[in-house]
Amino acid sequence: GYLSKEKISSTVEKLFNDNELLRNKKVILFSPTYRGIGASKATYDYSKIDFDEVYKFCKENNFVFLVKMHPFVKKPIEIPEELNDLIIDYSDKDINDLIYMSDIMITDYSSCAYEYSFFNRPLVFFRYDKILYEYLRPLHTLDVFTEKQYEALDFDSLLEILERLKDVKIEDRFSNVIERENECCHKIA
Repeated sequence: GYLSKEKISSTVEKLFNDNELLRNKKVILFSPTYRGIGASKATYDYSKIDFDEVYKFCKENNFVFLVKMHPFVKKPIEIPEELNDLIIDYSDKDINDLIYMSDIMITDYSSCAYEYSFFNRPLVFFRYDKILYEYLRPLHTLDVFTEKQYEALDFDSLLEILERLKDVKIEDRFSNVIERENECCHKIA
């Protein structure tokens, strides 16, 4: 199952073996949804993220920043070569695999927030276009997913939130998965 300790362990170990750098770093997963109508017009405004500042934050706080773009977004993110040791495009990886190893997720309106909420780790909604997006797609307004939920409407507030979350611990990554799994089962029953 999705929350099986064996599945999580083997998936995370494979990702670590593919990139040893990840083994000793805290992981921020940036996984927004697309903008535009449908697959043929899907885009994301990468200019909303100051990658120099993200890199500086990662370097100072032992993080790596993994980018997982929605499959509809065809234009790949352009990460300057001098930043690509800590900011890595993982758009070709499975979102669920990346969720397992992430300490903080940044998303916006994506349904991946549901899967991530099982782990009760910090979840940051970066919604630079909140008013327009929710006007066009009112059903995409998200409710509370986790006790550790934050919202940023611009990059500066996103960075402020990350500063507040910088002390997350790698060893806490899986501390309450089983507890949450049982809690979810009780809610369904």
